[in-house]
Amino acid sequence: MRGQTGLLKEVYMSAHQAASKSAPPSPKNDQATPRLRRFIAGLLASLLALAALVGSAVTPAQAATTGVSTSLTLNGATYTGKPIVNPGDTLELKVQYDKRVTPGSTVAIELSDNVTLAALPATNTAIKKLVIDPTNPHRVLITFAKPFPTNIDQGVLGLKFKVNAVTKSSVEDITWTVNGEAKSIEVIIKKPGDAQQPLNTAQSKTITGNSNWNQYIKVVNGTVTLDPAILKNTVTYRLIVDHPNGLPGYTITDQLPAGLSYVPASFTGKRNSWDTNGLNKTTTALTWAPVVTGNAFKLNIDLPAHGTSEFYYQAKIANADDLATLQTKLQAAYEKLDPTVGGNFNIPLLNTAVFGGNVKKTSSFNIGGTVAGVVGVDLSKAYAKSVSPDWDIVTPAADGALVPALPVTYTLSADLRQYDGTTSLRQPLKSNVVIGDTLPAQGSWLSADADFITANGMTLNRAAAAPANAADFAKDEYVGQWALSGNTLLINVGKNSATNAVIKVKAQINSTTGLKASTAGDHGAAYDQKLAFTNNASFLVEGKNIPRLAETTLLVQKDVTEGVNKPSAFDKTATPTQVKLAAGESTVVTYGFVLTPEANVDLTKSRIVDYLDANVFSITNVQTLRAKLTASYDGKAMSPDDFVFALDSEDNLVITLSDSGKAIVNAAGINKRFDLKLPLNTKPIKASQTLPIVNRAVLFGEDSKPIYWDEVTSEASSYGDEAEVAKAVRDSENKSWTPTVRPKTGADGQLEQSTYVYALAFLPRGGYNNVTIVPVRDLLPAGVTFLGFVNDDAVDAPSAPSMATQDLKGNLQATFTAPTASAPSGTVTLSQKAGTKLNANNGLIRVNFAVKIDKFAADVPIVNVMGGISATITPTDGYPLAIAKVNSTNPAASITDTGARFEVTDVQGNLIAKDVFVQDGFLRVAAADGTPKAVKVPEPGTYMVREIVAPAGYQLSSEVLQVRVREDGSTALGTFYNDPLEKSYAVGDYTWIDSNRDGLQDSNEPVLPGVKVTLLDGDGNEVATTTTDDSGRYLFDSLPAGDYQIKFELTPEQAELYDFTKQGSGSADDSDADTATGLTKVFFLGEGNPALSQDYGDQKFSATEGIDPTWDAGVVLKVEPTDPTDPTDPTDPTDPTETTPTTPTETSPTESTPVPTETTVIPTETTPAPSGSATSPEPSGSALPTSETAAPEPSTAQSSTPAPVKQPGQPGAGQGEQLSHTGLGSGWIIAAVVAVLLLGGGAWLMIARRRADRRH
Repeated sequence: MRGQTGLLKEVYMSAHQAASKSAPPSPKNDQATPRLRRFIAGLLASLLALAALVGSAVTPAQAATTGVSTSLTLNGATYTGKPIVNPGDTLELKVQYDKRVTPGSTVAIELSDNVTLAALPATNTAIKKLVIDPTNPHRVLITFAKPFPTNIDQGVLGLKFKVNAVTKSSVEDITWTVNGEAKSIEVIIKKPGDAQQPLNTAQSKTITGNSNWNQYIKVVNGTVTLDPAILKNTVTYRLIVDHPNGLPGYTITDQLPAGLSYVPASFTGKRNSWDTNGLNKTTTALTWAPVVTGNAFKLNIDLPAHGTSEFYYQAKIANADDLATLQTKLQAAYEKLDPTVGGNFNIPLLNTAVFGGNVKKTSSFNIGGTVAGVVGVDLSKAYAKSVSPDWDIVTPAADGALVPALPVTYTLSADLRQYDGTTSLRQPLKSNVVIGDTLPAQGSWLSADADFITANGMTLNRAAAAPANAADFAKDEYVGQWALSGNTLLINVGKNSATNAVIKVKAQINSTTGLKASTAGDHGAAYDQKLAFTNNASFLVEGKNIPRLAETTLLVQKDVTEGVNKPSAFDKTATPTQVKLAAGESTVVTYGFVLTPEANVDLTKSRIVDYLDANVFSITNVQTLRAKLTASYDGKAMSPDDFVFALDSEDNLVITLSDSGKAIVNAAGINKRFDLKLPLNTKPIKASQTLPIVNRAVLFGEDSKPIYWDEVTSEASSYGDEAEVAKAVRDSENKSWTPTVRPKTGADGQLEQSTYVYALAFLPRGGYNNVTIVPVRDLLPAGVTFLGFVNDDAVDAPSAPSMATQDLKGNLQATFTAPTASAPSGTVTLSQKAGTKLNANNGLIRVNFAVKIDKFAADVPIVNVMGGISATITPTDGYPLAIAKVNSTNPAASITDTGARFEVTDVQGNLIAKDVFVQDGFLRVAAADGTPKAVKVPEPGTYMVREIVAPAGYQLSSEVLQVRVREDGSTALGTFYNDPLEKSYAVGDYTWIDSNRDGLQDSNEPVLPGVKVTLLDGDGNEVATTTTDDSGRYLFDSLPAGDYQIKFELTPEQAELYDFTKQGSGSADDSDADTATGLTKVFFLGEGNPALSQDYGDQKFSATEGIDPTWDAGVVLKVEPTDPTDPTDPTDPTDPTETTPTTPTETSPTESTPVPTETTVIPTETTPAPSGSATSPEPSGSALPTSETAAPEPSTAQSSTPAPVKQPGQPGAGQGEQLSHTGLGSGWIIAAVVAVLLLGGGAWLMIARRRADRRH
């Protein structure tokens, strides 16, 4: 909150600005105006001083910092409800902010001294500065950008720190303050190696040591035997009792299984104890002696509070009788097995303990062995089927036909060697194995080919005549033969256990019509459809069918004007795929081109064309670029001289082989692997920008026909741990998301398509995660109606849109609210679901919604703007360009300037559009009636956009924006970035002769030219020097923000005549120069200086932010000493002149004193008053001043001049003396003083007005 001092200061400065010297001196119309102005200034200054003194005794309550919240991320472990942290743990204080923060403000976050700050993270877009306070290593200072980027909805800054070392575990507070507001969380700092006390009474029984007893068990001819050596084996048991509250007289009983006995002297134990917080564990030995009876024992013991007791003991097979007992049990378990199947046989040895008389715990271990079963036939190895290729790219005709057809080869395997009779389950086959394979209707067997069917491991011949089914074809007479019946292939491989046949069969796929969608992978290739050509084979074995399947995935690519996209043949890569940059930085993306033998291309007769985005990459010299490449062919290194680089007519990079490169290829042979890597430099990234870097390359063959293409997308971003919002509109015709779309109109003038789908996406960047997001609101533009949300699979044909709230990824939701005055078509909102945090692990979070266009005008874009992003629908039959004009430092700022100018040309330089201006952040042209419309071009192609006249307040951009309009009329959003002009400031005013010696510049007082004026910085260093002109004016222009000081210096001739008049208290019309040094006080030029003005007419200036015209200097004629005995001229009591209080050094003449010009005559001064005898005139009787006299001023003896009031931003501004607390509130004091001053001032003004009326 602003205090009383701040509010009064605003009034004070407003009054002074209203009365400031904003025009050259002119004759006064009312001589009472200076007195009134001085009275108001004095009154307000007095109130300022009083409010500052009274207000300084009040300490306001510390309020929360608006737009900033903090949360401490711990490790998740807790004890007694308190989080546990360990020394050395790295914890994170998440400082979440949103657009409500005060731009340019600094937030101080201070941590407690039991933690140590780690290295600070990289700053975010919305954070201008992030530093550790040099005076306090526990305090971090976060300064927000000014202006705050409006396209940044929210962000988070993770301050990491480490927990300091401790000598013992303890309960402590980790505390942090946000601008003095304290927050804390109580934690347990656990010493390494310490374990906390169990919280509840609990019991457990486990086996901690058990030698391998099964090694002593053998099976010979169906008889199980135990080796007597097993008698030396032991098993160790452990009983644990947690007793945090103590258990006096506690009982434990234990029962061993039959065949086991306790080992004497094996009863040992230990006790763990903790402090009252359950921390700092100590361990001591525990002695206990149970009462043993046979193979059981009983224990009575007192268990103290804050402890855990552990009891250990051992058991073993004690004698031959126990050994025989266990052997008998093992024999019985063995005999239950099926010898054909085999398996494990064992017996459990169960031990039971009872705690406290009613809590039973058991533990057991098994002893036994394993019997192998009979080995059978592994069918997965005996019968198999595969296909080559298992995927390919096809371009079917309109009817689905593949011309040419796609050839495929099936491999069928029958390995009968497992039927070797070695086991009962691997007996030789009694009937022949027949493979039956029926192709789908979309395929056909290539039976006419000589190599239609080939076999390895057996000989196959075509049967002269054969039955149509597999069962009949299994007869011995068809062994080693194959037959076709329609699309069904039959092969009889026989039953010989020595047969291992691998059969290859050729077929082709003729059509895609009727094929079902495939769920297989896409192998990195683009596609419009993914279909499955599935072929099922069946192996008939001993009357049972064993199915085997092979599938070829068909990736349908409809547009092959640039070849096909098959990365396994021609692949394009990019490294890195994602990079974070600061604003103004660029990066290097290394692109890789890979050509594999699958491409079947002669590289000596081919060329690669790389379609470079001129808006992203800066290429000035292709030969310099060529020198950076690395390449190889068939593993042999190639040099830059083996290549020829050139740019085509559209500045795309064309790569071919030089003669030396062709020689390398010819020597190695064509159709070998080729690798090329090429680093490219991007242009510098702008603030708050994510730069998608899309790079496409096409491989052309010897006839200049495109064969393959591939595309790769990488990303550079200047965002930090923030959330970006993206928006697009669906181009259903081309099945793509785009920032622009152009509905066509029919002959009737109506839209051919009136329903469109928007996508609204929330993109968490960096570490923006596990927070509650600030809601994102999309206010829909006028002219559309919201239809509802649609699913991802319905964006091209929206059906049954839903008005219901949508659950989204990341724990977000989307809602629609009805139209309002501020949102005439309604609002779509993304927000956090109640009780959840953002889960950014799945990346982009998107919602789709459909709208219907209700109102439109041809060529007038419907722009949906949200923050700094937009999606545009332009109803047109032409080819509109979508070009945004963006403030490089604040992308969400809307730029409008109809005086700005741009021009559009084609690549040959022909002018396409002129008089292009910027409206609401987009380039527009004016229709005949002046309506802003889209910029259109006559046909698809590449166009260049240049800025001719920059928008007001911005630097002229030298960038030439390249925009490509595709054949379908779509175009990417082009963005022109403009840098705002640097903020600059000016200071200037007058030097003048203070004729009436009152320290104030009156409008009829003359100026003083020729005074030297020096501008100093805040440290007293000289910045610039000038001399006041004939009008007494000086000016320092185009200055950066900062602290300054001005020094006025009289020439020797001037110094003989004049001294500086008395220095004022900071008002706009006083003299600011020190009487001795000529120096002003240090003042601040920059935001927050209330004296800055754009309306100053006395001098022209170019500073963007205005001029401070309040720093000037007045001079007075030097005073000649007079004889103290000489009488002064008496004042006529009947003449209503103004008496002026005197000082020991000088008196002020009346306004009727002649004004000195260039004369050397010095007027006679009045006799100085004795020190301390001066009095202030009372505003009553004949002592009141008239229009012919100067206004009275307080004497120095009374010290009534208020202390100087500092400008906002000056050092020490707002600081005052501390008053001792009297117990009285400040409000009534201020009210009383104001009342007295106002009453006195009012009475004085009334008397002055009456006297003025009498004179007139």
